[in-house]
Amino acid sequence: EDLARSVSISQADIENIEERSVEPGVSDLLRIAGALGTDIAALISGKELPETRVVVTRKNARASVERYGDDQIPDHLRLRGLQPVPGP
Repeated sequence: EDLARSVSISQADIENIEERSVEPGVSDLLRIAGALGTDIAALISGKELPETRVVVTRKNARASVERYGDDQIPDHLRLRGLQPVPGP
């Protein structure tokens, strides 16, 4: 009853959704998932998705990268051009 009340769906409709006798709309699923503290994918699959982590790096906290001109790259790090192989 608490779930039905919190998502503004009748208790009968919640029971029908649980019994899979009706297919709820996306807006209903969003409200139910929000009330249960999960997402739609977990409601549909029955499995919680792994939590994704977002890392924010502020501009002044980024590592600096030195840029070199072609004439400054040491030979051992320079890309070698491809040479054609003589055909048969």
